[in-house]
Amino acid sequence: MKKTFKTLVCLTTCIIMAGCGKETEHASPSPMAPEVTAAKPQRRNILRTVGQPGFVDAYEQSSIFPKITGFIEKWNVDIGDKVKKDQLLATLFVPELVEEHRLKQATVVLDKVMVEQAKKACGSCGWQSEGRRCQSGPKQSSGGQVPGRGGSMAVRS
Repeated sequence: MKKTFKTLVCLTTCIIMAGCGKETEHASPSPMAPEVTAAKPQRRNILRTVGQPGFVDAYEQSSIFPKITGFIEKWNVDIGDKVKKDQLLATLFVPELVEEHRLKQATVVLDKVMVEQAKKACGSCGWQSEGRRCQSGPKQSSGGQVPGRGGSMAVRS
């Protein structure tokens, strides 16, 4: 064991001495100066683009509900389109409202006819359209009733 230890120490010493004995050669400085060309500086904008992974979500989302029930007659925008305030999104068709509107128009026409009949009925008694009272009162022949209606006619200012 002592022999192997001595051999190991001797071998290590030889390796160390062999590595330390040589000097490395340093690079000699080059005798020529490097060539440098100067460029004239120019003013320009430097653009930098950075790409990052990510997601774009809306800041706020809203559900749209109509105030009336009906059928969609026309779409003006689609999902994902940009919209502005008070922009028409869709047109709704409600058959019940259309029928109710026609009924109201017919009622207006009927009421206009009844007003004309009432004016004719009071025309002979001196009634004026400025809101004055009838001079001689309603005609007794009609019984104070407007034809086609259950209520009585009274003209007063």
